[in-house]
Amino acid sequence: MALINGSVLHAARICKDFYLSIAQRPLRASVHSVYDSAVNLFSPEGMVTLLDEFRKLQPYSAVLSADDFELLKSRGVQAGAVLFFDREKQNAMNGSVPSDIFVAVSDRSQIVDLTVPCFAASADAERIRRFLELRWDDYGVSALAYQQTPNAFCRFLLPRLNEFRAAARRGDVKASSEAAMN
Repeated sequence: MALINGSVLHAARICKDFYLSIAQRPLRASVHSVYDSAVNLFSPEGMVTLLDEFRKLQPYSAVLSADDFELLKSRGVQAGAVLFFDREKQNAMNGSVPSDIFVAVSDRSQIVDLTVPCFAASADAERIRRFLELRWDDYGVSALAYQQTPNAFCRFLLPRLNEFRAAARRGDVKASSEAAMN
C-alpha cells in the first residue's frame, strides 16, 4: 500500500527479492523518471520500479492497480520526490513530510519469485529461446535477444549491445570492456 496525502494505494504484486529487502528494513528512494506505465526510483538497493497493472513484474519492482498508479502520477510525482517503502502502513517512517509517499506490502499483495531458471549453455539452447520468446513483449530488455526495440531502454541498449557482441566475437577484450562500460 502507499499513502499519498491521505490516499491509500495497494501494491498488487511485488518481486520476492524486493519484498525480502523491505521486510527487513524500510527503504527510502527518490524518483528517477516517470513514464506512462512506470515510475523508476533510485534507492540504496539500486533501481526500483513501480508499474501499472498492465505491466509484467520485473526484478525489484512492484505493480500497482491502474487506478492507484494513475493516482500516484496525478499527485505530481516528479524527479527528486521522496518515496518510502515499508512493510506495513502503520509503520510510518520518521522524518516524513506531507508530500512523501509511503509504499507497503499488505496481506493482499502477491509476492512473486522472479528467479530465472538456470540453463546449461548448449544443451538447453531451445529452452532459453522459448523462455525469451515468451518474455520479449513484456516491455523489458529480453526483446533485445530478437533485435526488437519496443521501449526506450531497448532503443538505448541495442546499439551498445551490438557493439559489445561484435567486439566479443572479434576477441577484442579491450573493446568488449569499453562497450560494456558504455
